[in-house]
Amino acid sequence: MKTVGVMTLCLLGLIAAACADGQNGVSEPALGATAPQTFQIDVSQQSIGTEISGDSDRGGFLIRYLGPDQGAYRFQFVRDNSTGAAVRLIFWTDRRGQIVRVDYDESDLEITYEPHDCSTSAGDCTFRETLSGIGTRTIHSNATLNGEMFAYTQSILTPGGRVLLKRGKGRLHRLGYFVEHSYSRFSKSGERKHWARIRQ
Repeated sequence: MKTVGVMTLCLLGLIAAACADGQNGVSEPALGATAPQTFQIDVSQQSIGTEISGDSDRGGFLIRYLGPDQGAYRFQFVRDNSTGAAVRLIFWTDRRGQIVRVDYDESDLEITYEPHDCSTSAGDCTFRETLSGIGTRTIHSNATLNGEMFAYTQSILTPGGRVLLKRGKGRLHRLGYFVEHSYSRFSKSGERKHWARIRQ
């Protein structure tokens, strides 16, 4: 099986609904992991053109590795419209597969993550998410790894405390990608459940 990394299925949850919640965090905690730990991933070891495909509750998807780009690593993400809206975007990661920037093809929307989106950081990790023309929010992530099972919780940091944003779990392959992934997103309108899995 061809591999891409943990960010493969994180995209389906962290980015596809990134504009769904309008809450902005105003806290200014230290960004990054409090005890730097990352799952053992090195996206630079992939061959340019490597592809991985899968299915989700919102359609089939394909991710293609486009290669290194100005100190980051560039990927294309395409999701069909079989069960939802089609999506085409380009995203960049650091060497450990943590997303630093996303550009949507069909709009001027750009999302940046400082220092990254913490998607492969174990333990506590905090990052700042900025949506162009919309605003910035600060998000805290906590992730655990037990054998192949990966679980995480994300919360928006606000003046009044933490607001639950997303909770998920999945089976993580030893090479660092999700074989399957289920998660819920939380907003004022309630909980929305999603799933994704790689085709094998």
